[in-house]
Amino acid sequence: MEKTGNDFWQAKVTFEKDENVYQMEYKYVVIQGRAEMETWLPGGNLKIRPPGIITATSDDWVLEEKREQKSNQRKAYESRNRHNRHDQHHDHHHDHHHDHHRDHHHPPEKPDGNKLYMGESDTYGGVPCWYKDSIFYLIYCLGTPGHGGGGFFGDCPDVNDQTSGNANRFLRLRHWYDYLVDLGINAVYFTPIFDSGTHGYDTYDYFRIDRRLGDMNDFKTVLAELHERNIRVVLDGVFNHTGRGHFAFSDILSRGREWRQSPYKDWYFLRDGKSSYGDKFDYEAWSGYQVLPKLNVYHPDVRNHIFDVARFWLELGIDGWRLDCAADISPEFWNDFRRVCQETRPGSVLIGEIIHGDYNSWVDDYHRLHSATNYQLYKPLWSCLKDRNFFELRHNIERDEHLYGEKVLMNFIGNHDVDRVLSILNDDRQLAMLATVLLFTMKGTPCLYYADECFMGGKKQHGGDASLRQPMPYPGDHSWDRTLFEVTKHLTHLRKNFPATRYGGITIVWNNDTSIVYHRRMNDQAVAVVMNCGESPATAEVGIENAHEYQWHPHIGVDGNGPWSRPMHVTVGPKSARIFCGSTIKGK
Repeated sequence: MEKTGNDFWQAKVTFEKDENVYQMEYKYVVIQGRAEMETWLPGGNLKIRPPGIITATSDDWVLEEKREQKSNQRKAYESRNRHNRHDQHHDHHHDHHHDHHRDHHHPPEKPDGNKLYMGESDTYGGVPCWYKDSIFYLIYCLGTPGHGGGGFFGDCPDVNDQTSGNANRFLRLRHWYDYLVDLGINAVYFTPIFDSGTHGYDTYDYFRIDRRLGDMNDFKTVLAELHERNIRVVLDGVFNHTGRGHFAFSDILSRGREWRQSPYKDWYFLRDGKSSYGDKFDYEAWSGYQVLPKLNVYHPDVRNHIFDVARFWLELGIDGWRLDCAADISPEFWNDFRRVCQETRPGSVLIGEIIHGDYNSWVDDYHRLHSATNYQLYKPLWSCLKDRNFFELRHNIERDEHLYGEKVLMNFIGNHDVDRVLSILNDDRQLAMLATVLLFTMKGTPCLYYADECFMGGKKQHGGDASLRQPMPYPGDHSWDRTLFEVTKHLTHLRKNFPATRYGGITIVWNNDTSIVYHRRMNDQAVAVVMNCGESPATAEVGIENAHEYQWHPHIGVDGNGPWSRPMHVTVGPKSARIFCGSTIKGK
């Protein structure tokens, strides 16, 4: 290692001929400020990926890696990639690949009427401001094996037959445009929409829309029309693994016992043996499910393939990525992925699916991912109501504040992988409304799972997810209870009109088992929440410092009809909540 300037160290590594380069690791060392104090970065080691020179700088703790790649290596990969992909598909598929490969080098035209085509790169602590201001709506698009598991559109097959024509289901989303706007949604996150074998997480082709949903023109149309309504679009990127039908894995399969002759043999973690499918080799897979072979993201060709995918869709106009199994991939990879995305579309957002572990390892305001799915707060948001235990909620809010501070995590009370919140709460609609109030009044960005606002229930059955992914009711269908829909509208209005709910800190004033009082404050604004999940009315003091200096008004009540009077004493009915918003006279 040698010093190349006031703020840089540079390490050049020479490998022996037989060494396994992709299993080697390194760690950054930096010079802190001008005092030239050497500091080794905390955390785990990072993977080396040749060829490369590893550098680090202490200016604002910005860390970089600069790769040295020969242009002919890149050209050889692109040529081989194009050739093999064409060989793996039917003639019409061949034409499609040629088109999208050409389009990748000549970015597609911006969709007409795309008001949100990026250029907005304003950030709040390194996180795009629009993300912190967003209210997400999660739509599960494809079908799932089991009764009723046709996804959002209701009739999407659970298996892609690879022969049917394009179904154009994506265009049906138009039926819900006004519904989403009325609900207050300004960002949609789609589960995987790329060509796959079944549920979308077994990707075959990252550059093609799954025929069960439509084609590229359908997606461009929906993207432009959502943007015209000021609704952002985030796609689900599954880069930890592929399906067995992915062109690289298909090439390996086609060679049988000669699998080592495949140019893609290092794209996956292959080994001698026999797979559960009877293949002439064995391989690593996500959680042992060999339908999902694990990608070797440490291989430069694999990285380039993934980065090409990221660029392609960002150039097309999407606003960011939700990244599946993000914690199964090293933070160092996401650091590079973020740089590619920011260079392609400044202001795009990266949200990692991280179920376990310390979010700080993968989420950083200025490096790696912008945000993560906040599973650590997910359970307390409903179990505090089901178990009548607001101490659990308080502990987890304070823990979240201590560990993650100003990080902007994505909060949720439901998604396509967990039981519907109404079913978890034993079909108690009042408690489901309280869970929704909690979701929208926590720090972070809320994400609503489609149809939760319609009191849709669903539990996993025999390990299957079909009941979690049932059809979305049509807006004109008057058979569903709109009570929670209206409550959710009030809550989205609250977040949009009171910045304290998006940027303010959170303080828990008081709680017992069944009642809690907390508030969000920012500058001259305060939002106070009083909640009671018990069976009897409860009275509490809101506890806002200098409350007499604020002009208060009740913003929303969830079946709470008790009187409210100074000095900020509030009576809340059983299983209900009251929210009060205040501004100082000066602030108004």
